[in-house]
Amino acid sequence: MERVKTVALGAAVLIMVFCNGCANMKPAASMDANGSAQAAGAPASVPQSYYLFPDLSVPVELEQDMNRTMIIKTQQFQGGIVVLKGRVTVSSLMEYFPKKMMENGWQLVGSMAAKRSLLAFSKGNQGHCLIQIYDTPGGFNTEVQIWLVEPMDAFAPQQPPPPPPAGDIPNDFPPAS
Repeated sequence: MERVKTVALGAAVLIMVFCNGCANMKPAASMDANGSAQAAGAPASVPQSYYLFPDLSVPVELEQDMNRTMIIKTQQFQGGIVVLKGRVTVSSLMEYFPKKMMENGWQLVGSMAAKRSLLAFSKGNQGHCLIQIYDTPGGFNTEVQIWLVEPMDAFAPQQPPPPPPAGDIPNDFPPAS
């Protein structure tokens, strides 16, 4: 249990550091099937699934690796690492995630395309997400690791706080010296 807490805390810190460093980056446009530039927030008609978090969609071609997925929920936050594998290209996932995450209220705050590609998302104080995408050895599968942390109240309906009760504020403060 201590290892899960340590990994979740480490993932949360890594996500926050990465997101803060990339906060001013803008998403690049991607190419659609016709070769035309398409904005990163344009909707895609790809079948999707939701794993463990209501605002995290993934293509149905990816299957969750339960042996490597770790989720932690406390009274204050929920988060963890979701590991997925499937026969999907890295480039298609690099286009899919920015579109779908933006549809679910996330903002792309940074990206890096490399042998192990990274996408960083933020909802301000309502959550941070880092997605790592890479081909597995042998090239037969693509693995996706999603590191996510969100406060538990991110999914609660937002209501204004009640007004303070009338007459409970003392008027007899000592004078300032």
